[in-house]
Amino acid sequence: MGPADIDRLAAAGDWDTALNVHGEVLGDLEEAYECCRLNRAGIEAATGVTIDSIDDCKDAALALQAEGFERVVASMADDGAVLVTPDQALYAPSLNVDVADTVAAGDALLAGILWGYEQGWDDRQALKAGVATAGAVVGVTGTSIDHIDPEPAMDSLSVWQLDHDRET
Repeated sequence: MGPADIDRLAAAGDWDTALNVHGEVLGDLEEAYECCRLNRAGIEAATGVTIDSIDDCKDAALALQAEGFERVVASMADDGAVLVTPDQALYAPSLNVDVADTVAAGDALLAGILWGYEQGWDDRQALKAGVATAGAVVGVTGTSIDHIDPEPAMDSLSVWQLDHDRET
């Protein structure tokens, strides 16, 4: 789906839109978006920032936020995930699980975060839900899981607040 089609769908109704697209697409979007989720390569492509650290990831996510994305989720595979919101930048390391397959891990991260928000949870708990959901997905081969309950794994997760100011 191209940027014009994404914008058309986002503007078609009274709803918030979350995106899970390749980084190159983001620069061509014109609507405002509630949330976007990118992996390390995607956020590098969208911003031109090389991601070598958590702070690099946070800075790139803040740059995307300035482009009109209220929340930016950056998945960094086994290095964890960064969530930048209007109020804060958060980091959660990935769960220590035996990885069987990484297919759909980023999708699961975003789905878990959105589910957490649907539960009425704050940003920290939503990020924990996303990381726990991704941890459950990578522990099995393939993309079919009958049931995921992220809550038990959420207790073992830590979330750190990062400096929210973008470095110049």
